Amino acid sequence: MDVLSLYSGSGRTSAQQSTDLLYWFRVSGWDIDDALDRAQSHFEAEFEARLS
Repeated sequence: MDVLSLYSGSGRTSAQQSTDLLYWFRVSGWDIDDALDRAQSHFEAEFEARLS
């Protein structure tokens, strides 16, 4: 199951969803800083691709 699909149409704010995801990362053994760095890298790559 895709974790993000759990939040579609949930009526929760972005801050609540972000907090929940960061909590899920932590309890799943992920390093939160690594997860945020990875998300930033994906965002920047997609942004740069759209500018091209």
